[in-house]
Amino acid sequence: MENNRLIRKLKMGDKKSVNLVFEQYYDKVYGFCYRHVTHKETAEDLTQEVFLRVLKHIEDYRHYGKFENYLYVIAGNLCRDFYKKNKNLPLCEMELPVEETGFIQSEQALVVKEALDRLPELEREIIYLRFYQDRKIKDIAKIRNLKLSTTKYHLKRGQELLLEYLQNDHELGKEAGI
Repeated sequence: MENNRLIRKLKMGDKKSVNLVFEQYYDKVYGFCYRHVTHKETAEDLTQEVFLRVLKHIEDYRHYGKFENYLYVIAGNLCRDFYKKNKNLPLCEMELPVEETGFIQSEQALVVKEALDRLPELEREIIYLRFYQDRKIKDIAKIRNLKLSTTKYHLKRGQELLLEYLQNDHELGKEAGI
């Protein structure tokens, strides 16, 4: 269903449209939240809050771009608010993907996650949107309310920092005999 029509129906309170929005976007929003908080239940709670806020404020929504971007803006704000409230989450709360290949991939996932967590917030979120959510740079610019050139700069900077962190961690591992 076309986004404009779907949004009009949402504004009219059509229950089928609510279900369609939820079905169409839940997995994407959940994935976005999970990449930020790496905790299943927290990501589920944040995802539900995104949809609750959309429904609560749908009358104020003005369609000028992709509806999906609007959802990411709300999700990003909720994730940032979550971290402001919970600055020191213990590492044990982080969930690692269980891979069939075992420990090595889990270890690699942990190294990459730790390197991503060291990035400044803006660069980390742009990298998540670009590489984990497969968003176009122009969409990321809209989501983050940035100019396209600024978004490209932060993406490049984030990639450079990430590479530097991963290389430094690799060198430290060699020195420690790992």
